Amino acid sequence: MLFRTLWHLIGLAIGMLVERLFWYRSALERLRQSEDDLIHSLHQCCNGGHARSAEQLIEQYARHCKMR
Repeated sequence: MLFRTLWHLIGLAIGMLVERLFWYRSALERLRQSEDDLIHSLHQCCNGGHARSAEQLIEQYARHCKMR
């Protein structure tokens, strides 16, 4: 059981390392992208384009605030 746990932890560490090396985005970059997506959704809603529901906009805003 101990060896199985160690192998799982080693596998997780390798996976996290590969993710950070190849798909890394800084926290500031993720925050900016989230803000741009939120502003785009709000502009679509105000301009009569493909609008999301109020619940979806609130959920998107809540996810953005959680990032901050």
